[in-house]
Amino acid sequence: MLENQNYNSRLEQLEGKSIDHVDFPIDIRNRKVRNSEGTEIGQISDLLFDKQSKKVRYVIIQLNAGAGSSRQILAPIGVIIVDNPDFIEIPALTESFISRLPDYIKDQVNPGVENMVRLAYLEEEKTEENGQITGHPEAIDSESFYGNKLFSTSHLFNFIRSSESAKTVQAVFDDGLEAETAITELLAAGFNADDVELSSAAADETISDNEVETPKVANGGSLVSIKINSATDALKASEILNKNGSVSIFEHDSE
Repeated sequence: MLENQNYNSRLEQLEGKSIDHVDFPIDIRNRKVRNSEGTEIGQISDLLFDKQSKKVRYVIIQLNAGAGSSRQILAPIGVIIVDNPDFIEIPALTESFISRLPDYIKDQVNPGVENMVRLAYLEEEKTEENGQITGHPEAIDSESFYGNKLFSTSHLFNFIRSSESAKTVQAVFDDGLEAETAITELLAAGFNADDVELSSAAADETISDNEVETPKVANGGSLVSIKINSATDALKASEILNKNGSVSIFEHDSE
């Protein structure tokens, strides 16, 4: 019979490892987290995955001070929404719901903790699920525990596949030097120089072209445009642009 300590070792934080180490389409670490009301409640500090299957089971969320001091909590991977390049949405995470979740403590996610997390989210979604696990670690070996929508990643993979078309990401910068620094980092991250363009505006205006609105750029501002071919690249580009001081980011289909 397996001991609790053996069970605990099944789940591991991704930490400094590449996202390619696990079966997951995009790297969402450090992304901001919002609830259904648009309130920012924290950020994803890491992913928790099954070492044997390489499947991501949970996101680890570092809460903002107002949402629970320095607490970390878990969210099953199936409850996240990734269709915005700037943040992850987890609708259920209201203040009252967060107060019902157990704290995440590294290397101490036992079957009881997992069951508390699962039942809390199932109750929030008004979903009836049978087959609650007990405190026996061998029960977790069955895929039946993870065999519900709370742990399904199909919607994430489907979203990424549907987004794998040529798009253009554009970012507005008030500071031209910040725009140039962002371009330098984009190129260092592997983006093709032919796909990255820097332009400036002589006037504060918005140009409409084939029903696609070009971002408004004020006098002295700069516009960085990057042609991308995947949602993964769009997220990577957005993170670099945000980090270097962009004031707004837009994405639209490339012609």
